[in-house]
Order: sequence, then C-alpha cells, then structure tokens
Amino acid sequence: MSEISESNSVGPVDPAAILDPLALFEAWFREAHQSEVNDPNAAALGTATGSSRGLFALARDGRLPRGLAAVHPTHKTPYVAAGVTAIAAIAVIIIVHLTDGLVLNDPTNDPGEWFGCFQFGAAFGGFSLVIVYLAISLSGFLGQPGENRLLLALAGAVGTISMCAAIYGVVKGAPELWRLDRVWWISLIWIGLGVIALVVLQSRGAFAVRTAGETRALHD
Repeated sequence: MSEISESNSVGPVDPAAILDPLALFEAWFREAHQSEVNDPNAAALGTATGSSRGLFALARDGRLPRGLAAVHPTHKTPYVAAGVTAIAAIAVIIIVHLTDGLVLNDPTNDPGEWFGCFQFGAAFGGFSLVIVYLAISLSGFLGQPGENRLLLALAGAVGTISMCAAIYGVVKGAPELWRLDRVWWISLIWIGLGVIALVVLQSRGAFAVRTAGETRALHD
C-alpha cells in the first residue's frame, strides 16, 4: 500500500492503477482523512469570522459597546471584536478541559471531553433556531403588504404547529445524557436575558438611531 501511495504522490499515475480497488480505496482514505482535518478548521474559521463580524455589526449599530466596532487602521478588520471572540473561545477551551467535558455525566460511556460539549451546543443552537422559526411563523398571522393574508396565515399556522411539536419533543423527550434535558430551560433563560437587554437598550434610546441597513434602505 505504501508503494502505491508513493507512486501516486509523485510522477505520472499509471492508468491501470485507476482500476485497482486497493489504489482506489487508498485514494479515498487519504481524501477522507484530509477532510477530517480540514472540516473542523473550516468550521472554526467560519464560526470565528461570523461571530466577530456579528459583534462588530451590533456595536456599529449601537446595540453593543461602541468599542467593539473598532476597525484596524491598516488591515481594515474588526480587530477588537475578533479579539473578544478569541478570548471567549480560549475561555471555553479551558473550562471544558478543567471540567472534563463540562456537560459529561456518564463516566461509563466517555467518548472524550469535547463530544458532550458539542452535543449540548448543537442541541442548544438547534432549539434556539426553533424558537426563532416559531417567532417567524407567528408573524405570518400579522400579514405583509402586498401578500395574500390568507396564505400567509396558513403558512404561519403550519410553521407554528411544526415548531410547537419540535419544542414539545425537546422538553419531554430530551435525555439526561450530556445534560440535553436542560437545553430548553437554559435557552429560555438566554432569551429572557436578551429581552432584558432589549428593554435596557430601548430605555437608553439605542433604537432611535437608524442602523446602517436602515439608512441604506431609506436612501434607496
């Protein structure tokens, strides 16, 4: 197998090797292994970029401290928001390592300290998205200018029923393993904190300032 690998990595490839099952398997295995290495890196890069730019946009529009909207004078990147994101990521790494997984509660079936954390994070993110979809579905009952009100209400009803079913499944069916049974009420606490933040911002007049998107829409 090593000889085939070396012959495929340098110099021309023998056409007969294309029909060799062993060579095909080895090529597939190398690509799969490379994907296992690259996929987490790509996911980390995308998450870090999206998170830092999200903080930057919220700060630019007055929803977060203005310091997070600072742009590097040379590289033109939101370096303060990126730095805060990096510090938060490092803190999560340290906490998960020191707590042996943070949410791991089944020592007899320990797949590693990060597995449970990823499971909990995926469930938390998924449940939060369901809440967002529920809010969008409910908005269908309000109608939209130029749209068929009956059809919007029908779409809203279908979406609302589907999201309520998903929420019920999480509340009643989530297992205790990796603390997944706590996802729903922790998500509700997080949403409650967000509502409190919105009230505070409203009291400070933050929403009286037009965002960059709203300004462009007005000019268009």
